[in-house]
Parts: sequence; structure tokens; C-alpha cells
Amino acid sequence: MVTDISKAGTASDLQTQYETPEVPAGTFRDYKEYKASLDFEIKANAEGFVRIGYLLKVARDTNILEESGYKSVAEFAQAEYGLTKDVVSRFIAINDRYSIDGYSEKLLEKYEGYGVAKLQEMLTLSDEVIEEINPSLTKREIQEIKHEIAAEETVTPLEVAMEAAAPATVQEEKDYSLTERIWKEFFHENKELYKALGKDLAFMAAFTEVWTKELSEKAGKALVDILAPSGDTVLWSRVSGVGKFMISVHTDDATIVYTNIRTNEKIKGTAADAENAVHEVFGACDAHEWELVCGEEFEKPAPAPEKKPEPKPEKKDAATRQQDDSHKAAVTKKYQDEIKAYKEKTGWNPDDPEWTPEKGEACEEKEKASSEEVAPAQQSEDIGMNPPAEEADPKLKEYKTRELRGITDVKPGDKLVNIKTGEIADVIGDTIGCVKCATDHGIILVDAPNYVGWAILEEDPEEEKHTEEAQTEGAGGQQDTEELEDEEGIRGLRQRIFDKEHELEEVFEDAYADGFTMDGLLSVRRLTHQLQVMLDKMIGYKKLEPEESEEDDDDSI
Repeated sequence: MVTDISKAGTASDLQTQYETPEVPAGTFRDYKEYKASLDFEIKANAEGFVRIGYLLKVARDTNILEESGYKSVAEFAQAEYGLTKDVVSRFIAINDRYSIDGYSEKLLEKYEGYGVAKLQEMLTLSDEVIEEINPSLTKREIQEIKHEIAAEETVTPLEVAMEAAAPATVQEEKDYSLTERIWKEFFHENKELYKALGKDLAFMAAFTEVWTKELSEKAGKALVDILAPSGDTVLWSRVSGVGKFMISVHTDDATIVYTNIRTNEKIKGTAADAENAVHEVFGACDAHEWELVCGEEFEKPAPAPEKKPEPKPEKKDAATRQQDDSHKAAVTKKYQDEIKAYKEKTGWNPDDPEWTPEKGEACEEKEKASSEEVAPAQQSEDIGMNPPAEEADPKLKEYKTRELRGITDVKPGDKLVNIKTGEIADVIGDTIGCVKCATDHGIILVDAPNYVGWAILEEDPEEEKHTEEAQTEGAGGQQDTEELEDEEGIRGLRQRIFDKEHELEEVFEDAYADGFTMDGLLSVRRLTHQLQVMLDKMIGYKKLEPEESEEDDDDSI
């Protein structure tokens, strides 16, 4: 495979695999022989970049180009091979850095296996740093090393000296060795690796069991496996007042080298030494130890979600506002007319604290008696959903009620009673100007004009209607109520409780099958309340039963 050298703009374009034959070295007899050698190297394998740099240096430092007509090596390389001036300089720099004695066609043995791309990236690194870069590292990893070094170079020596003079730094130097400080800062910034240490049994055995050299070496190997699971790697830790350290983890021999990139000074040690340093700083390697050493919370609580401002209501246009005003005026007038009529019928006075709906009923009964005419049940003209009028419950007066003045008087769960019909309604919510209720007949809306026809029921008379239902089965017909109050009353109530329980069970199963719709839930709640009232009544009967005396017990025996 032949590379088109006219298209080779960078050194990386020249990495094509070839076998390298013997090439004449030293002097060249003429330009033709020299150019033939260079043509071959351009087409040779990736290791030939050192010889390319050497040949370009020969063109730069000798008069070999004299008969070619080119005035410089840059002009020659551009015209003949399409190599820019920067690429020529890069090839020459590679030869300077990586060839034997810095001016040779041979690559130093320690740099074999890196490849031209990695060696180009390492050109600006110090020899001390390059020594710790394994050929197995990728080009991207080498670029990250250069980035870390460049970041540390932005910190001036004066800033480092000021860090060293800080009281906290001075105290830290007394408490820990330099290696321990390196691991302290590393695990301060790498909590996930710190968590892995605390979970590793082999690593923690060196802390929890009696120390032995063998146990420490195993713990050190476990530390290396956690830090470098995929092979040799480079980690970073910046120590205040000292600088940034490159931690080179070598997995083959379980060694770790700490290189100060400001001074290129190195500390070489084993993985077991690193394990001892980590346990010396963090002990049990749990969250509590980390917080004591680092002086902050190990797991910070998640920030509360930011509350988004509620969208502002859209402004209504003039036509909409006029329609709303007209509706409000009509509702207000209707409400006022109903209130006026109710006042005339019942003598209701909002300022009279002694007035009650019962007094209003008494006034209405008088009016009905005089006119011998029963007023039809009031219905909502707007909604048309109120149930048909029913006969008023005669026991309604026995229960406490209070006047309904508006939707703000009630909340879901309350009960309303129709003053005329005795109809019971469960409040389930409200809508514009109306109280939304559920009854045995379905959902109804009690609007502003009908407020005066309803009262808030503080005790549900639903089950009290059945207190006189007990009847006799003997030949004499109906017995006296007082005689049935105990035995037959309890028997009838017990049967109603039994029936109501079965009814509730069936309604609950239907509601469950329907996915608990609103109507189903309201039916379940209504029946549950009715069953509760019956049970309370049964408890009342039980409390009234006379206790058997000891004499009676003796007689029975």
C-alpha cells in the first residue's frame, strides 16, 4: 500500500505499516540518492518518523539541497511532499527528543511501541513525567495529563507559598506525611472510589485483623485493583502548599509513583505502602471517618426543586369581561329576590342571632295552613338537577342545623338538608357560585338563590327515620310502641344493620370493578355513614339494658 505524499498534511497522515530495509546512513553521494532515501522513509512504517526527522535535519544543516534549486528545507518539503513548515518542525523536534544522542536515525529503545501520535503528544512533557507514561495509555489519556499539568502551571509560586503558610496547612503537615496528604486530598475528591474501598473485604482486612506483611500486600493489591481495574493508569491529587501530584499506578509490579509536576521530584512506593497510608488517614474508610478528616458532610442533601412561578391568568378581553359582569349582575339580582321572598315567608333576619331555620319553618307552616296550599319544592332554574320534592321528614326538627349562607360555609364531607323536603345531600365540592352535592338521586348543584332553601346538617337523621318501624307478627295486629321499644326495636335494628352491611359490600364491589369512580366512592361513603349511625344506635341500646344482679343469677341457677 502506497501513501500519496502530496496529500500528507500532518505527521499522523504518514503512519502506514511497512517493512524497513537497510537504508544508507551518514553522507549521500548526490541529491538523487538523498531524495530516494527520503521517498522510501515517507512511505515506510510508523517507526520511520525518527529517520524522516533526521533526513530533514540533514537538509537543514548541510548543502545537500544546493543542486536542487531549493533555498530551504521548508521550501523543499512543501514543494516535493506537501509538508507544511509546522510539520517539518515537528519531525525535526521528534528526532531531537527521541533519537539516540538527539541526532540519529535510530529511535531510543525506551520509546519503541508508542507510535508517532503519542510521541507527538509527549513532546512538551518532562522526562520525569514521560518515564511514568506506559505505552498502553491512549492518546486521549496523554492529552489529559497535559491538561492537568497546564492547569497547575496557572498557579504561581507565590500562591503556593501562601497556601503553605495557612494555619490549616501547617497543622496538616504535623498530622500527616506527604504520602498521606496526597491520599487524603485524592479521596476527598473521589468519593465513589472511597466507597469501594470500604466495601472491599481484602482491603479492609488489613484494618480489622491483626496486621501482617502478607495481609498488607493483599490489601495493597486490592487497592490497585480498585484504582486501576483496566491496567496502568494515572491519577491526580493536589496538596495545598505543595502542588499537584501525578499518581502513576503500575499494575504489573503493584508499585505506585508520586510525581510533583512543579518540581519533577518523585516518591516511589509499593501498593502496600499506599494501603498503610490510606488506613492511617481514613481508618475504617466509612462516611463518619471521611467527615472527621475532610470536615464536611459526606453525602450532601439534594437541593430542593426550584419552585416555578405560577402562570399569571390571561387578561380577558372587553367582550368577555362584559359578559362576566352581566352574569354576575343577573345572579346577584336573583339571589336578592330569593332572599327577600324568604324573609317575607319566614321572618328571617340575618342580624338576629336567635333566629333558626326551625322558626322559619314554623312561619311557613302557618302560611301554608292559611292558604291550604302546599308550595312546590324549590328547584334550581339554572341547573335543573335537583331531585323531585319529597315529603318533609317530621323528625327533622329534632336535629341541630345551621343556616347556609354561601359556599364558604361548607367543605367536602359536610351534609346539607333541604328545609322543605328533608332531602339529605353530601357536599363533595364547589363550582362557580354553587355547592356541589351528592344525593341518592345523583349529583345536584345548590346555587346562590337556593342557599336559603338549605341548611347545614350537624347530625344526620337518615337512620332515625327507622326507629318506629318495628311491628308485631301476632294475631292482635300492631302492638304499643313503648312495649316494642326494647325487644322488637333492637331486633329490627339488628336486621337493618345486617342488610346494610350486605348492601355496602355489594356497592363496594361494584365501585371497585368500576375503578372507584366519583359516584361509586360517594355511594360507599354514604352507606358507610349510615351503617355507622346504626351501630352507634345499637351501642346506645346496649348501654340502656339493665345489668343482671347476683340474686337473679342465683335464682337462675
